[in-house]
Amino acid sequence: MRRPPLGTGLRAALFFVAVGSITATTWLYQLLFARPDVGLPGAVAATLVPAAIGVVAGFYALRG
Repeated sequence: MRRPPLGTGLRAALFFVAVGSITATTWLYQLLFARPDVGLPGAVAATLVPAAIGVVAGFYALRG
């Protein structure tokens, strides 16, 4: 079953959310992992939500 295509504005917004979220994930991971009181598991756990949002938004932006 074919789904209707996403409008240009919605697709652009999803790309913006995906890129912004993945960039924020990278920065957050670097900031958390640089702190001596936060270990690798804590830094990874804190970045799972923005990373998941970026992956889902990117998937729907590309898939349409």
